[in-house]
Amino acid sequence: MRVAEKNGVLWDSNAGLSYLGQKTRRLWPQDDKGLAEALSLLHFESAAFQDLAGGHFFNLVVLPRVGQKGDPARVAKAARKIQPMLDILEQRLEGKDYLLGDFSLVDIAFAVWLPVIDLSAHNNCRNWRRRLMERPAWAACEFVYGTDLV
Repeated sequence: MRVAEKNGVLWDSNAGLSYLGQKTRRLWPQDDKGLAEALSLLHFESAAFQDLAGGHFFNLVVLPRVGQKGDPARVAKAARKIQPMLDILEQRLEGKDYLLGDFSLVDIAFAVWLPVIDLSAHNNCRNWRRRLMERPAWAACEFVYGTDLV
């Protein structure tokens, strides 16, 4: 993400989201507690969740798009390993529509992975995914996942 000529380039998507939140002060917490939660969740997404969710995405979306069959064993292994992370998100979403309460850049970081993950055991996560996918910006996106999990 090229931020500005004088500011350089951010190589990580969550670094870009953090930068945008801090720079624009939109869709980003303005208090210290909210900022700590936002940064913790973004690091959780990039350090742990993304790897396993990416395994789902690669096998269920990318490989079929290039005419190859995904590996069901890899998807099953990733599905088992991601369950404790989904449990964390499920708890975070208890009584809330979005991870920080209001829709934020943190939700955007997770949103791309949710359509390819089986959330049948996580009602709060399933409802969160539905709310995210009902947003006008999601509907305007031209990308189609091509899975039947949602």
